[in-house]
Amino acid sequence: MHCASIYRPAGHWPKEQAAGSVTLDFDARHRRRIRLTTDQGEDVLLELPKAVAMADGDALQLEDGRLLKVRAAAEPLVEVRHKDPDQLMRLAWHLGNRHLPTEIRHDVLHIRPDHVIEDMLHRSKRFLYAWRLRSSLKGALTAATAIIATTITRGIGMSDERSRLPPLALLRLQSWLSPAFPTGAYSYSHGLEWAVEAGHVADRKSLVDWLEADLCYGSGRNDGIFFSEAWRRTQTNDLANLIEVAELAGAFRGTSEFALESSQQGAACLATLRQAWPDHVLDWLSETLRERQVQPALAVVLGVASARQGIPVGLALPAFLQSYVANLVTAGVRLIPLGQTDGQLAIAELEAAVQAASRQGEGCTIDDLGSAAFMVDLASMAHETQYTRLFRS
Repeated sequence: MHCASIYRPAGHWPKEQAAGSVTLDFDARHRRRIRLTTDQGEDVLLELPKAVAMADGDALQLEDGRLLKVRAAAEPLVEVRHKDPDQLMRLAWHLGNRHLPTEIRHDVLHIRPDHVIEDMLHRSKRFLYAWRLRSSLKGALTAATAIIATTITRGIGMSDERSRLPPLALLRLQSWLSPAFPTGAYSYSHGLEWAVEAGHVADRKSLVDWLEADLCYGSGRNDGIFFSEAWRRTQTNDLANLIEVAELAGAFRGTSEFALESSQQGAACLATLRQAWPDHVLDWLSETLRERQVQPALAVVLGVASARQGIPVGLALPAFLQSYVANLVTAGVRLIPLGQTDGQLAIAELEAAVQAASRQGEGCTIDDLGSAAFMVDLASMAHETQYTRLFRS
């Protein structure tokens, strides 16, 4: 059996010298070691130094010097459209968060058949989708970070200011807001665990109502203001007022568990950012807060980091609030419990609230801080003495 250990991208090998071809589906085109059968019936061992995302027109070189042309196999795809490109962008983020390979174009998404996603699209009644039976998934991305970067750089429904952003800054923003970022967000329910046990939250509708109230009138609203204020102070290099915002954010918590939730995530986020993406302003913030014995708030830390990366607050703040909501929806899915599709539908139904809270947070100052979500505070207080608990808040 011959071995193929060299990969040649399209345009970097003479196509006229192809000795044969191998047709591969999307999964097989992203492998390091696998047994393949060429279109001519010859068995070949693929053994690359590392996994490579091969595309139609690339080549594999055998140890005897022969070249095999890579062909993308035709696969069943689902075509997803929406009249609003921003809605397509949000869907792309959710698909990436599920690690579902997605091809992003200006006005359409192509995905592989997935009954959960199709059911969500059908039930949301906002997207148009249809089968596209013989096509190949080209240039698909699986990470939420890459999907957002590609969406922005291709300018899907984005302003000129945002479309000029370097993809690296957006990759970093999505890394910071990813469930994989080590802030421990998964261990907090923000009082939702008690609300479920007490029967106040029992299905998707009540979950959406509860989270929308918190987002628009409670902690979510205040965190949006703290985020935007920290972003503005950092942008103008107003460090004296930045530390005042950080101190106020550290103290502006209605219960001990809310204080723990914010400070533990903020401290973990700040420590990780300083190690992975060193920045002198973050170093200064950490040292100053330590000297004043103030715990960092997550909203402030991410507001500062976003400003330092040059990410507009109009993009960074909605992404932050979206991650805030998505984490609590995940907690609701586990506690109520709900199905994964219902969880995604809940996130979709909260998009308008995220946008409203973002606009409000961007336009407000610390003089506008306040909360009218008293029931959420009571839920947090009751959770402190709850007998059986899965979450820390």
